[in-house]
Amino acid sequence: LTAAAVGDHQPPTTTSDALGAYTGGATIHLTATDAGTAGVSRTWFSLDGREWVDGNEVDVGPPTSGTRAHTLQFYSVDHALNTEAVHTVGFTVQSVDTTAPVTTASFTPAAGAAFRASQPVSLLASDASGIQGTYYSVDGAAFAQGTSFTVSGDGLHSFRYYSVDNVGNTETIHVSNTFRIDTVAPVTTCSAVAGTTYTGNQTFTLSASDTNGAGVA
Repeated sequence: LTAAAVGDHQPPTTTSDALGAYTGGATIHLTATDAGTAGVSRTWFSLDGREWVDGNEVDVGPPTSGTRAHTLQFYSVDHALNTEAVHTVGFTVQSVDTTAPVTTASFTPAAGAAFRASQPVSLLASDASGIQGTYYSVDGAAFAQGTSFTVSGDGLHSFRYYSVDNVGNTETIHVSNTFRIDTVAPVTTCSAVAGTTYTGNQTFTLSASDTNGAGVA
């Protein structure tokens, strides 16, 4: 022992700057001081119960997905061999999310399909970091935030939708096929003249028309 270490019976004190949660990896610094005369010799740490390492900086990489919890233990020894009690801190590290959300629609019309009633649509989005918002537009209107809407009114329609996750990744806009809503029945006429009496076999012609575009089936 050095002269400075003689008579020093106080262990060092080690602190960490660990936070409770990190995203994309963590770097934790350990700072040791010694109130006695011996001075700090070494600082040791163990991450998640693994072997003890001599050092003052702990680097923890992110998981491949989701969030992982970690436990860090550390202590220091001074030149008089006074050993500090082990400290323990816990923290989590979240993966870096670079993947856009995935949104699906409950209604996916075939190209050129026709329907005789308004069509409700529900949107469901999923993402590892959570969904900040889901947005939709009907027939080229401005996008509105929401997860459900109804397409109504006779004529041709289409809709668009996308989602944004909690770290700002934006999904490519989905565009539905164009489809038709036709709530008006066809009109059929007959070549027979009302009130007329016919003799013998007769051939009558039925003519149907549909003004709302779905066409006569």
